[in-house]
Amino acid sequence: MSKSYWSRVFGQRLDRRRALAGAAGLGAGVAAAVALSACGGGNKGAGSSGGSSQSTQSKLLEPVDTTSQAKSGGTLKGSYNSTNPASLDPHTSQGFTTLTAVSVYTYPRLLKFKAAKYPDFTDGSVEGYAVESWEINGDKTQLNLKLRAGQKWDSRAPTNGREIDAEDVVWNWKKFSTVGVRRSDLVYDPNLPGAPVESMTAVDSRTVSVKLHEPNASILQLLASARIFFLVPREAEGGFDSRNEVRGYGPWILDQYVPSQIFVFKKNPAYIDKAKPFYDVWEQPHITEYAQRMAQFKAGNIWDGAARGANITQADVLQVAKDVPHANITRDPAGYEATVTLLSWGYEGDSPFKDQRVRQALSIMIDRETVADVISNREAFRKEGFDLATKYQAGPIGRGWGDYWIDPQDAKAFGPNYKYWSSFDLSEAKKLLSAAGYPNGFTAELNWTPNQYGARYENTVNIIQGMLREGGVNAKSTPREYSADYIPNVYYSYTGDSTKGFNGMIYRAELAYPTAVDQLFGNYHPAGGRYRGVSPDGKDAKHGDPRLSSMIEAARREFDTRKQIDATHEVLKYMAGQAYCVPVIPASLGIVPYWPVIRNYGLYRVQTGGDDVTEAIARAWWIDDTQPPLKG
Repeated sequence: MSKSYWSRVFGQRLDRRRALAGAAGLGAGVAAAVALSACGGGNKGAGSSGGSSQSTQSKLLEPVDTTSQAKSGGTLKGSYNSTNPASLDPHTSQGFTTLTAVSVYTYPRLLKFKAAKYPDFTDGSVEGYAVESWEINGDKTQLNLKLRAGQKWDSRAPTNGREIDAEDVVWNWKKFSTVGVRRSDLVYDPNLPGAPVESMTAVDSRTVSVKLHEPNASILQLLASARIFFLVPREAEGGFDSRNEVRGYGPWILDQYVPSQIFVFKKNPAYIDKAKPFYDVWEQPHITEYAQRMAQFKAGNIWDGAARGANITQADVLQVAKDVPHANITRDPAGYEATVTLLSWGYEGDSPFKDQRVRQALSIMIDRETVADVISNREAFRKEGFDLATKYQAGPIGRGWGDYWIDPQDAKAFGPNYKYWSSFDLSEAKKLLSAAGYPNGFTAELNWTPNQYGARYENTVNIIQGMLREGGVNAKSTPREYSADYIPNVYYSYTGDSTKGFNGMIYRAELAYPTAVDQLFGNYHPAGGRYRGVSPDGKDAKHGDPRLSSMIEAARREFDTRKQIDATHEVLKYMAGQAYCVPVIPASLGIVPYWPVIRNYGLYRVQTGGDDVTEAIARAWWIDDTQPPLKG
């Protein structure tokens, strides 16, 4: 990637798409996005049926509630494209496939997030799942949970339709406390005191008492998260192998699993909502190759273009709309992203990032408008009548967090530090570097991991390098193998008992927590389970920034929602000034294609910080066999 290329890009910011037409050095994924912006593509399916109506503002179809017309039965056609799970046990495996392709459908949690009906977004509130009611005592240190009666485990041996009871909860807590991969987020440990729960005990067969180490306003959301604490029947203790089998209780039963071939889920007749899911079977063949998934979607053998189907990238949506005349195009049901990708820093040795001015300088070297254009192919969508509704990330808090997010492009609301998360100013960046003692720039490692987070993440590494080079910083690409190198040596180098730290930059994809406050605590408080290392002056990054830690702790203890939101905004404003992290990719409301055979598509949205698409599917989708590709 040449310096002249980026000079041309920055010199023609008002005509980004023309400037990016020579983006051959960005890699295949980005180059494809740029090429597609030139050829466009029409949405011939805009008038298709499938439970949606034509928007008067664009070609996007808006969800319409057709539940009153719903018919039961049929087989939903999807796919999965992630790696085979090393284990199906949600306590000992936190693999993407284990949690989001198996456990969330087949095992219950104590609570779950409430889904929101379109056009609303979720607000983070919860409702019962295995639990029907709960109460917190006066000093907010004890939570009593009442289990719902009549919930029965899988009818197959060895659970044999046994009712879920408090003993199951206690057994799961003991196992999770010992071997749970996410135990640092929930299980109190004096050596890592950020987690809230000291114990879970059975009061009677349907009542569980949860003792908290201290008040934590996020406790309900932590228990509702589809990333942390599931309930598995205690028969897993010698009765069946939970690594390879599932005996659960959820909307679906895992009926068949052949590694590298297929998942088959069947509707659970014992599930609490007897009417839903409407369809009887959900088939998910294993299709890892993107081109093959695209071909299967176009042929009508996969019906959903989003994550549980073809997983079509934004760069290809317009071409799909052109190639599949019957496809409907709508907003991604997940809404705005809550997860973010960020640049952050190592503070060891002669690291230049010990100086606040250097961190600020690098943040304003990122031209986020150009990033949005390249990564999302934004201009091409506009030309075809689709608005991607781009919003900037507030550091570690994405737009998907609702009111906890504050717009860094709004100078009045955000205050003077807004510019470090929204502005692009090469001249000011070079002045900051010079004042910090780097008039000629410097070289630093840019640590990242390949083959893990997808093409968008990897293409963005190239973009970051080019933009920082324009500001005088040579970001030396340093790819690291994920498990043995990236995770222990940079990603977790300041977490827990680790004292090694690292020198340079890291471009990381951030795992979403179930609340915005816990997102801040988990990543930027020294007691957090994924602490990143921060320091106002470069000293003692292991123990963090005392002011920031105090602000996060206060927000975490605040049970009044409005006050907690305000406290979170103050944390974000302070972090922006310190430039502890640099958001790179603006968030957008993604656009996905789907076949009209799926009715109620996009009708419900779920909590993107800690839940999955299960509720959107279980509550709403039904199969209309009068629509394409089955007929029409």
